[in-house]
Parts: sequence; structure tokens; C-alpha cells
Amino acid sequence: MAYSRTALSRPGMRGALVLIVLALLLPARPAKAEVLDRIVAVVNGEIITLHELDKRFKPIMLRFKGQELSQEERKRLRRMKRDLLDRMVNEMLLVQEGERLGITVSDSEVDSHLERLKQQKDLDQEELKKQLAEEGLTLPKFREKLREDIITNRLVGSMVRRKVAVTTQEIEAFYEEHKERYTKQRSVGLRIILLPDDEQAETLRERIVSGDMTFAEAAEAQSIGPAAESGGDIGVLQWSELAPEWKDALAGKSEGDVSRPFAISGKGALLKVTSDSAGQVRPLEEVREEIRDELAEPRFDELYQEYLQRLRKKAILDIRL
Repeated sequence: MAYSRTALSRPGMRGALVLIVLALLLPARPAKAEVLDRIVAVVNGEIITLHELDKRFKPIMLRFKGQELSQEERKRLRRMKRDLLDRMVNEMLLVQEGERLGITVSDSEVDSHLERLKQQKDLDQEELKKQLAEEGLTLPKFREKLREDIITNRLVGSMVRRKVAVTTQEIEAFYEEHKERYTKQRSVGLRIILLPDDEQAETLRERIVSGDMTFAEAAEAQSIGPAAESGGDIGVLQWSELAPEWKDALAGKSEGDVSRPFAISGKGALLKVTSDSAGQVRPLEEVREEIRDELAEPRFDELYQEYLQRLRKKAILDIRL
């Protein structure tokens, strides 16, 4: 077991393992010369030093570099530092408990996580080593940190996350009560023609509707508006983002229809609907897991905090900050 360790502040969050590791890089076992560093916590015989705590707290302190802090700001920073120490204690407790329960991680598993990390960060081996060195960490120490994080996540998955239950009935009830959240907005594909005045727009519309020319041909030949060279095609727009006068002109129109003439900044305008995706409710099966996660998250948080409190109550703790 390492002399001093940390783990994820929120273990068990999917896909977050290796990314959070980078943000929380810490030195591993300190050399004998560092034993004289002030101890700020003892967790079942393992220590956390002020040096380690300060290293974790450094990114926060950098935000205030060069600033004159008020008394209230200094108090707030002290509270934040104590909160961080509490999280470090919890992290150490989780690793200790995982090892006590015999949770092990093979070298090949660490290698697999390391490779995924490199892919996600688009780093090769040398670039990773360089980045770690900037954080004062070697690759072997980082591998040990990865191993401890995997142990922690497995522990929390076994002791907490598996106990979080969300029933089918709860998911279906939530879906019915919040159906508007799962409704896709209406969107329309449009072409536009802009002309000097409404009268010209009306005349041109009659020619288009009669089949004398297509909307795209009319736009290329006569439009003074955007995308005239591509037949006035302005792409797909969300219905909610259209100006009221556009919506009025398109009222009752469907795919292939041409709007009535209307004014845009004093110019005559015509619109053609090239596609129309009406607002549709996403089916329950498409959002089932999304709803399950939303309902499970607060339950997980509650059980996780309860589990941490049980670990703290049975631990021998000495907090010195």
C-alpha cells in the first residue's frame, strides 16, 4: 500500500475515471527526508501531509495569485482547504477498504486504462511522460494512482451503486410527467428570395406556382438576398428561431409550398419549404437510460455519503488542520 494516496472525489461516475485522474495528480510515497513534513491527517495509520494537501490546493490558490485578499476571502479559502482535506481522507478510506476486501487490479487492466487515457488525450507514450513530469509525477507512480482509482470505483460500484434501484414504473411516470423535455423542436428547410418590393415578389410567386420557373431558378436569376447563387437555399432552421413575420408567411404551408409575399426590411420576400420536421416526442425506449440515470443520481449521492460516513465512524482518524 502506498504511503499516502488519493482517489476519485466522485467515484463511480461513468467514463470519468482517467480524465479525473489527470486533474488530481499527486505524488506517491514520499522519501524519508519528507517524513518531517507536517502531518495534517492520520487515516488508520496512514498519513496525509501538508505538502500533499498544498499540492492539491495549488490550482485554487493560483486563481488568487497577486490579489490582496479580504479577511472573508481568507476564511473562505481556509474552509475550502479543510473541505479538500476531508475529501482526501475519504479517498484514502475508500482505497483502504477496497484493499481490505481483497479487490485487486492486474497490470493488464492498468495498461488498458492507460491506453484509453492516451487515446482520449491524443498523447503518445513520450508526450504522456512529459505531461506527467510537469506535474512532478513519474509513469510508475501514475500507474499506481490508476490502480487505486480502479479499486475505488469497483468498491463503490459493489457497495453503493448496485443498491441504487429505479423501477420501470418510475421511469414511465417521469417520462409522462416531463414529456415536453423529450420533444424535438420543429425545424424547416428553407429557400429565400429577396426583391426590391412586394409587388415584384407577388408577380414572381405567380410564375413559380404556375410552373413557369422553379424557385431555385428564380432565386438565381432575380434574388438580391443571401445564397442566391445556390437557389436561395439557407439550410434548416429551428421553427422557434424564426421571426414572427416569417412564421406568419409560412402558416399552413408544408414541404414544397411557397409562402405568400411578405416584407423583410422593406424588401419583398418569398420562402419555399424544402423540408418540415414537425415537433416529435422522442420514444420512451430512446430516453429510458437517460431517465434512469437522472433518477438514480440523487439516490446514489445519498447512499454514497452514508457509506462514507460508516467508513469514517469505524476508522481511526486524527485530523490536525
